[in-house]
Amino acid sequence: MSFLTQGYALTCDDNSTIGGVRRLFLVNRDKVDSFLASTADHSYTEVTVDNTADAESQWHQFDFADYTLNATFQNSLEDNGTNFVSYTITGFVPRQEKVKADRLQKAIKSCKLIAIVENNQGEAFVYGYDERLKTSAALRAAANGETGADLADRNGYEFRLEGRGSDIPRQYVGDIVATGGVVLTFV
Repeated sequence: MSFLTQGYALTCDDNSTIGGVRRLFLVNRDKVDSFLASTADHSYTEVTVDNTADAESQWHQFDFADYTLNATFQNSLEDNGTNFVSYTITGFVPRQEKVKADRLQKAIKSCKLIAIVENNQGEAFVYGYDERLKTSAALRAAANGETGADLADRNGYEFRLEGRGSDIPRQYVGDIVATGGVVLTFV
């Protein structure tokens, strides 16, 4: 079976992009019914959650220290022909304190999460959901804490999300309902 039907060309804008992650949104995987995959490209155009009036069904923004939030994926081709993708999202949350600890602990205790990662170009990508595995590709959360001996040492949490799927992340082009019922649009 042949899937490759065309290539792509780079533009001047492609060569002057900047890296970095602007924002991270998380939702419990059991609240996501489905994403609607585009038939024209590798993107999702809609997400359906079970009840947007329920706070647990809303996307929650997690903030991180500047220039510490990182989202990566690595495609692996095994000798037996299996092809899978490993997803990793990491970031540093400054200052250990009870509210941040509570939110991070709840993310860790959640069975699995789905993430929308917005980069510094304003483009959003879905990690933890794909067309073959659906919500089974969701991410698990973990955190480590640190506070050093010196006044200049870091004090905070290293937050990490990891998972496996069958597709590289799809761009998300559509709306989500965030904390407080705020509708965010990604284009």
